[in-house]
Amino acid sequence: MVKRVLFMIVLFLIVGNIEALGKKTRQKMDDDRFVALYIKLAKATEENLADSSALAAEQKKIFEESGFTKKDFEAYMKELDKEPERWAKIWEKISNELEKEKSAKEDSTKNLNVLPEPTVPPSLQKR
Repeated sequence: MVKRVLFMIVLFLIVGNIEALGKKTRQKMDDDRFVALYIKLAKATEENLADSSALAAEQKKIFEESGFTKKDFEAYMKELDKEPERWAKIWEKISNELEKEKSAKEDSTKNLNVLPEPTVPPSLQKR
């Protein structure tokens, strides 16, 4: 009987170790990863405001690509809520990054207007 119990314990340990080897170790959320993930989610929200199913699909894709779950993200936010000064610094990073991307986007679309500026035809101009 004792041999059976020991055999079962050893078998469970071996199976558990083999199973653990096959699993990828999960990365830990840090401030930089959180900022990057938050920015991607913010952009996805902005781009898919009118289509909630497209937004949900995009958010799912973003979480899968990041290696984090929505629970990880929300837990990190709760952790940050407990540290307002740290959260303020992170929010500043997020705001600055979004502003940079907004400026770059505006600059890249500025030269896309190929039509000439509208002018009043000479016959309609006041003399």
